Amino acid sequence: MTAPATVRAAVEAAAPHLARRPLLVVSDFDGTLSRIVDDPWGARILPLGRAALRALVRLPNVHVVVLSGRTAADVAARVRVGGV
Repeated sequence: MTAPATVRAAVEAAAPHLARRPLLVVSDFDGTLSRIVDDPWGARILPLGRAALRALVRLPNVHVVVLSGRTAADVAARVRVGGV
C-alpha cells in the first residue's frame, strides 16, 4: 500500500479504524507538530498541532503519544498538552 498523498486521502484510509477503541494515536514532533527549523532548539509546536492533540485527548478511550528522538522532558515541555 502506498502512503496517502493528501490529508483527505489519509483520513479516508483511516476511517474504518477511527471508531474502534481503544485507539492509539502516535505523532512525531519535529516536522509534524512543528516545522523543520535549522536550530532544533528553536522548534515550536504549531497552534493547529496543539489544538489537534487537545481535541484527541478529550475523546474517550483515545491515547495520544508523541514519539521523538528528543528526551521525554524536552518534547513534553514543547508540546504542553496534558494527557499526551
